[in-house]
Amino acid sequence: MEIVSNITEYVSAVPTSIALGTFDGVHRGHISVIKSAISDDGLVPAVFTFSSSPQGVLSGNMIRSLATQPIKQRLIESLGVKLFISPSFLEVKDLTPNEFIQILAVNFKAKRLCCGFNFRFGKNGEGNANMLKTLGKEYGIEVNITPPVVQDELPVSSTRIRELISNGEIQQAQQLLSHPFGFEFPVIEGDHRGRIIGTPTINQQWPQNFVQPKFGVYESRTYINGKKYKSVSNIGLRPTVGSDYVRSETYILDYNGDLYGESVYVELKKFLRAEQRFDNIDELKAAIMKDVETVRQEEL
Repeated sequence: MEIVSNITEYVSAVPTSIALGTFDGVHRGHISVIKSAISDDGLVPAVFTFSSSPQGVLSGNMIRSLATQPIKQRLIESLGVKLFISPSFLEVKDLTPNEFIQILAVNFKAKRLCCGFNFRFGKNGEGNANMLKTLGKEYGIEVNITPPVVQDELPVSSTRIRELISNGEIQQAQQLLSHPFGFEFPVIEGDHRGRIIGTPTINQQWPQNFVQPKFGVYESRTYINGKKYKSVSNIGLRPTVGSDYVRSETYILDYNGDLYGESVYVELKKFLRAEQRFDNIDELKAAIMKDVETVRQEEL
């Protein structure tokens, strides 16, 4: 998949079909929009998106993302997209709706544009899906507008998924995403307490701008060099031993190796129990081993 960040200097050699949207989390609604841009008519399937939330930039409020940029790219590429267009939002936020469409028509030779029913574009969000359709006619571009994807009588949305994850409802969130919820952060030095008590873990600091699951212990799966391992992840502030920051500590079953400095991908499968403070390290170790045995019985 080709990745483009500078949209004003890029010139496509072939006509494209472009899905437009933030696509945070690449959930079922987003997948529906992206798939509408993929066909066998010779147009190169593309996605136009941003690495950060336009809503967050415009409002000044931090929007916790559902997927880091590398994960988002992998998910979108897996759908069959060949061109990933991701400029800085600051580069396009002051473009008028017409200027925005002109770039897509001229620089990317867009012949089809696809968006969700609630898509906004152009300076101050002046453009909506209907305006996109009108401007598309002027430039000879087909425009497809995808209706909301509904589950349990409510539209699938990134906001709804964030709330589920924040409540520890990982399995329900996965149903709306249609793929596992995971994260990929660098492994950092911890205090080696886990190794001392016989339960070595990898430590990953949790970014403030990433959706924060309910503090507690999760059944998880960890991927190392293309291999999947059963694992147990504790996300929170470690009330028994303390922490100055939110972190994920993951005990990987049947693995022994040094992962410091590497970015490791971890999927959360199920919430097991709330984070709690134990009276001593022996109680903590016993609880961890109980969690490990629970996960060991599950399918990989």
